[in-house]
Amino acid sequence: MPIDHDLFVEKRAGERLKSLRGERRRAVFGFIDALANNPFIEGEIQFEDRKGRLLQKLTVSGFVITFHVDHAITEVKIMTLE
Repeated sequence: MPIDHDLFVEKRAGERLKSLRGERRRAVFGFIDALANNPFIEGEIQFEDRKGRLLQKLTVSGFVITFHVDHAITEVKIMTLE
């Protein structure tokens, strides 16, 4: 059974998401939805930021998505979309 996490998107990433069209839009939004429903998806790269949070990067349809999952407060945060 999936564990739903609340989803938050940083402002700049949200602006980028709004500009996506077509298949790339469907792919990126599909990944974000899947991540919120299954927050145990691992990125291709994992690293710690200055605050000590584990950030992950994953490439979807040519975009690198940086995200952070906090299981303690059931939250997924999309940090960047490049």
